[in-house]
Amino acid sequence: MRIALFICDSPEALIQQEAELNGDDRVLYRTPDATPESGDVVRYLVKPPRSPGARLDGFEGKYILVARIN
Repeated sequence: MRIALFICDSPEALIQQEAELNGDDRVLYRTPDATPESGDVVRYLVKPPRSPGARLDGFEGKYILVARIN
């Protein structure tokens, strides 16, 4: 299974991106109620885990959509 992570700047962009996916069954996660203030943060690695300086960083104030893609 391949997934895509969409980082949107507005709730309208999130809704538009979700509509372009053609099906709710493809959406694995979306920012709840389209409010980034809900406290949900999707994190990603900015350096390989084996690096001594490895750390996690996040997207603050963004609208997140994770979906299955073909």
